[in-house]
Amino acid sequence: MPETSLPGEVLRDRRRALRLTAAQLGQRAGISKTAVVKAERGLFSSSAPSYVAIRDALDAAEARHAVGDEQPDRHSGLGDQLRRARTVAGLTQDDVGDLLGRRGNAWLTGIEGGWGSITPDRLDQLAAALGCEIHIVPIGKEPRPDA
Repeated sequence: MPETSLPGEVLRDRRRALRLTAAQLGQRAGISKTAVVKAERGLFSSSAPSYVAIRDALDAAEARHAVGDEQPDRHSGLGDQLRRARTVAGLTQDDVGDLLGRRGNAWLTGIEGGWGSITPDRLDQLAAALGCEIHIVPIGKEPRPDA
């Protein structure tokens, strides 16, 4: 018997496929990030106004994406790479904060989620804490082997 997804899981999977954070989706749906998270956890019925707003926002985003009108968020690729480097290093967001002398992890959540900002100096510090180097590669191109 095939496994079926719960409605909240479907929302979460659709959001992630579009590379949207819960906060970004909430903004598009006109609701809070908390409401998005609750809907994804199945705490709203599929007929609840918040659930319907999320579904409609996802439908619109998918339609824009299908015609090439949906632009990726400016930091989403960087955030994904930083998250991967952190998890490969076996570090939590709190661990990274401790290494950099920063309290809390909301700043790193924002960067990894594609909606936070980071200065070049802080990015260098973060990369060093993760054991990484920063390379700039033109969009749509692979780095040269000798780079």
